[in-house]
Amino acid sequence: MSIQFHHIQITVNDVKKAEGFYDQLFALLGFDLQKKYSGYLEHAEMEVVEYIGDSFDFGICSHEKNGRTRKSIQENRALFSTWRLRRKAVK
Repeated sequence: MSIQFHHIQITVNDVKKAEGFYDQLFALLGFDLQKKYSGYLEHAEMEVVEYIGDSFDFGICSHEKNGRTRKSIQENRALFSTWRLRRKAVK
């Protein structure tokens, strides 16, 4: 069974500080930093940096001012746990 991820996004405390680290990492991994997107998402009230690859995107973001990030993390953990249980049941 092959599993592919379309994108991963993580929340960091300081986007600008983290961006320097991830710029170096993704340059080493072969990502074209000219395709990188940095900006502020008004609707979500957060800063984001997206490293865009041919088949995979990786993003870092600030905490959302409205508190949705923590809820999203909890929801994603629940979804991942459900997926893991279903995957075990299929085997």
